Amino acid sequence: MARSYAPPRPPEKRVEFKLLGEQWPFFNSQAYAPALLGGRGSGKTMASGVKGMVFAFSHAGAHGVLTGPTYDVIRTRMMPAIRKAFGEVEGVEWEFKRADHEIRFRNGSLIYLRPAEDPEKCRGFTIAFFGMDEVAIGLQEESFVHLQIGLRQELNDENGNPVKRQGWVTSTPHWRKPWIKKRWLHHVNPGTGKRLPSEDYPIFRANTEDNYHNGEDFLEELLATVPGERFKAQELRGEFIDVQGPGFPEFDPRIH
Repeated sequence: MARSYAPPRPPEKRVEFKLLGEQWPFFNSQAYAPALLGGRGSGKTMASGVKGMVFAFSHAGAHGVLTGPTYDVIRTRMMPAIRKAFGEVEGVEWEFKRADHEIRFRNGSLIYLRPAEDPEKCRGFTIAFFGMDEVAIGLQEESFVHLQIGLRQELNDENGNPVKRQGWVTSTPHWRKPWIKKRWLHHVNPGTGKRLPSEDYPIFRANTEDNYHNGEDFLEELLATVPGERFKAQELRGEFIDVQGPGFPEFDPRIH
C-alpha cells in the first residue's frame, strides 16, 4: 500500500530558527561534501538536522538520509534538535514515524533516519542528499561510502533545472579516525589514495565557546575538564591534532 501524508492544511506559518557562527556558511554550502567540524556542544547536530529538513522542504519528492552513530543518539539528540527548529509545523508539514525511523513530508519528501555505526543499514538507498552527524564516533567510514554511492536520485527544481545532490558530515575530529583528516583536510581518498577536488570537501569550523546556548557553567566545567591546550583544540574548536611527540604529554604511548 502506498504511503501518504495529507492532514488538513492550516494557514501558512513561517518557521524561524537561528544558526550561529559557522553553522550558517555550512548550511548555505552547495559543495558536494562539506564538513562542519566543531567542539562538543558547538551546534553540529542542529546544523545537520536543519540542513536536511530544509533540503526536504525545498525539493518536493526528495529522498534523503540523516544519521547518528546509533538509533539512541538519533532519538535523544537528532530528533529533539529537529523539533526545536521545526516543531511548530510538526503534524502539518511533516511527521515522524517512529516505527519506520522516517520523517515524512506533505510535499512527498522523505528522510530515512539510520544508525551509521551499522553500515548495512546505510546500503541500497537512492537519495538526493544525506547528512551524517558525529562521524568520528565508532566506525562510520563504510557507511559514508555507501551513502555517497546512493546519491543518484534525479530531481529538478521549479524551473526545471537539475537539483544538485549533496552529502555532508559533522564531527568533533578524533586522532584515531584518520579517514576524516585525509578526506577533508588533505583531500585524499583514504581507500584509493587519489586526490579529491578541494572545492568538493570544504571544512567549516564551529567553536564550542561561540554557542551561547551552552551557558557559562557548562563552558567553565568543560574548560576545567579537558586537559591541555592541544586537546582543547580538538574538543572545543574541532581542530585536527597529532598525539605523537613530547609536545603532547596528555597521551601515554604505552596506553594510547
